[in-house]
Amino acid sequence: MKLVWKICSIFTAVVVVWILLLLAKDLASSVHLIVPYISMFVIMSLGCCRLGVLSYGMMVFRFCVEEEILLQKDIEEQKHFSRSVVLS
Repeated sequence: MKLVWKICSIFTAVVVVWILLLLAKDLASSVHLIVPYISMFVIMSLGCCRLGVLSYGMMVFRFCVEEEILLQKDIEEQKHFSRSVVLS
C-alpha cells in the first residue's frame, strides 16, 4: 500500500507541473512544442518502472513466499532424485 501512495504522489506532482507548464505564457516556443508530450512520457516511464519492479519481484520470488519455499523443496527433491538415478 505504501508503494501505491508513492506512485500516486509522484503522478500528482508531475500532473501539477505539467498543468503549470501548459498554462505558462512566457516559455520559449520550443518548450511549448514539448510540453503536450510530457504526460505520455511520464506514463510510459512509470509503466516501465513498474514492469521492472514486477520482473525483479518475480525473479526473487518476494511476492509469493509460500511458492518460493515449495519451489526450493521441489528443487531439492529433484537434486536428490537425479543423484540417486545417476549413482544407480
